[in-house]
Amino acid sequence: SLTCKKEPPPAVQVPTLALQAIDASCTEAWLKATTSQIPATVRLIRLTPTPQAVQTLQLTTPDTLLIDEGLLPKQTYSYQLQKLAADSAVVETSPSVQVTTMDTTSHNFTWQIDTLGDGAGSVLYDVAIINDTLAYAVGEIYKRDSLGNWDPLRYNFAKWNGQQWELKRVTVNFRGSLITPPVNGIYAFSATDIWLAAGMAIHGSERNWVGHDVRAITGVDALSFTKCWGSSSTDMYFVGLAGSIAHYDGTSWRRIESGTTANINDAWGIQQDGEAMALVGASNRYSTGETKLLKVSSTGGVRSLEWGPQRTIQTVWLRSLHTIFVGGDGVYLGGPHRWRAVEGIPALFSTRVRGISINDVIVVGAFGLCAHFNGVRWQTYPEVALPDGTYEGLTVSRSFFVAVGQIASRAAVLRAQRMQ
Repeated sequence: SLTCKKEPPPAVQVPTLALQAIDASCTEAWLKATTSQIPATVRLIRLTPTPQAVQTLQLTTPDTLLIDEGLLPKQTYSYQLQKLAADSAVVETSPSVQVTTMDTTSHNFTWQIDTLGDGAGSVLYDVAIINDTLAYAVGEIYKRDSLGNWDPLRYNFAKWNGQQWELKRVTVNFRGSLITPPVNGIYAFSATDIWLAAGMAIHGSERNWVGHDVRAITGVDALSFTKCWGSSSTDMYFVGLAGSIAHYDGTSWRRIESGTTANINDAWGIQQDGEAMALVGASNRYSTGETKLLKVSSTGGVRSLEWGPQRTIQTVWLRSLHTIFVGGDGVYLGGPHRWRAVEGIPALFSTRVRGISINDVIVVGAFGLCAHFNGVRWQTYPEVALPDGTYEGLTVSRSFFVAVGQIASRAAVLRAQRMQ
């Protein structure tokens, strides 16, 4: 018995390499490579339709984003990751994963352009769609009375009921006085849950409004808002002039230090890791200077993302942090460390970009710029151009989109119905 030996159990091979499908557009696949041993040299293999090496790289972090470009819409691709030795021999292979690219969307729309107000610099700045027969636009609209005299009290709110526009006034109490301010931004969850950015924050429905004097609440008199976005009425972000950012949690307001004095022109956000975060663009539209793309959290954290083009940022829309559309002095698509200029649309200043998904995006801007991205290519619509005007605001639904702005001295509304 002293000479009897037991064979040791076979060694368990613990995988050190994994590949995960993250997302896809019409022409790209996003994959995450994970390794427990770094550095590691790996090769990404596209298995279908025929095996092909996509790229070889060295992983220096446990998680690395990999992007495969030049794919076809509405196709399924399989991928595998190979770990290589110093002599390029394959020492480990990950399980395969599948990615299905998105289909393209239609460029076909029918158009209707309306004008509101009698002149005197009437303009609409922003718009929100509630449903197929209800939308709201905000700005400052001036009318003449029956005698031809100018009404001294502006309209700042317009309602679309599916047939026509009705002008209304949002009036709130501000430090003991009733005011009807110009309204610069709107974000609506329903017809009874609407937020307005008007220097101050305003909440309510089209009949009842409550003003939030955020300057007085936070003790920061420099705060002045022009746009807002939120995941709910208990998670709202307001942005505006001179780097203004504030967050509302349904109970209290918090001023967020942006780290910039440039105007913050737009805000859009997503849910990430169970928490809402907003992306905001800071630039002075009519002058050179500081330009920043900021990631903002409700806890007050602000992180500046790399903005390689260093062009003026007027608008931002995203579905994830690796699919960000930025507009202003040009239109750009990408994410941190990977930006590319959009080709195929006129070189006009873009004021707003919004989308349903990354294969269904609208850009509007100066001189009536209007362009649609179907996931592969852009198409512009010269038939809705405004030689003496601009589109300032935009909202998009699956049925139609609405752009608002100014033509000559009157407010302009473009309604675009999707064709089946």
